[in-house]
Amino acid sequence: LEQSAAMAAQEGFTWWQAATLANLAELELAQNRLDEAAKHARQTLRLSRRIGDRQLSVYALAYLACVAAEDGEAHRAGRLWGAVEAEEARRPLGAWEGEREQYAARVLAHADAHLEQGLREGRELPLQAAIEEALGHSDTP
Repeated sequence: LEQSAAMAAQEGFTWWQAATLANLAELELAQNRLDEAAKHARQTLRLSRRIGDRQLSVYALAYLACVAAEDGEAHRAGRLWGAVEAEEARRPLGAWEGEREQYAARVLAHADAHLEQGLREGRELPLQAAIEEALGHSDTP
């Protein structure tokens, strides 16, 4: 998949590159390779923000919420997942709706007061603010 993403970048096909990186993040998350999943999810966010793809943005935010929850960052996980919920409420997201439960379960399995507070705050975030917050959290590309 990394070669496919590199090829897409070389060809200037940003959506393909973003979708491939999202798939890579999803696979890494499934294998509990959290650092790699987060890295590829942030790359997906940067690209999806550039092309205005809200569905890929939501997937990437969900992956990052899962990573945060499993890293013990309950408040951050709640803010990111709350932003996902807010975006879902704004307009349908197509394929996401059939896949969301697996990510919701992964995040909400870590429910505590910090996660609940984050959820409340995240539900107030516009999508672009959530993306900026997710990208600003890390000092790695």
